[in-house]
Amino acid sequence: WRFTVSPQRPSSGPALLDVSFGGERVLYELSLQDAMAAYSGDDEAFFYSDAAWSLSMLSASLEPGVDCPSGATYFEAATWYQLQETGSAVADATRAVPFYPTCIFEWQEDHTIWRHMENTEPPRVRGLGRRTLVVRSIATVAN
Repeated sequence: WRFTVSPQRPSSGPALLDVSFGGERVLYELSLQDAMAAYSGDDEAFFYSDAAWSLSMLSASLEPGVDCPSGATYFEAATWYQLQETGSAVADATRAVPFYPTCIFEWQEDHTIWRHMENTEPPRVRGLGRRTLVVRSIATVAN
């Protein structure tokens, strides 16, 4: 596998770019393009659908051992969107601070992809364990 991770876009979060397997491109871009929240109450129901409002601007660093396992690799990004005690927020790119909103790790699953047994004496059993590459980010959405 070979790919580029764009750790954090202000409106859509992380993206995987130019994904290749065995030297052949299989994806140009994989990213979240939009999000929707459905609201309802006694009198009204409406939908809010817009990735441009803080899909990742309010995100915080992922916590080792909570969001990602020990040994994960974390990607640094910059945030300049700071929440205030009053609940409002200030956006000031001159006061950007680093944070770690994306991690990548391999996960050894507890089952095999395939198993084969030859009826010999003794029987020969072979198999291939499932390993999964995980790119994780958690979006904090304001609404």
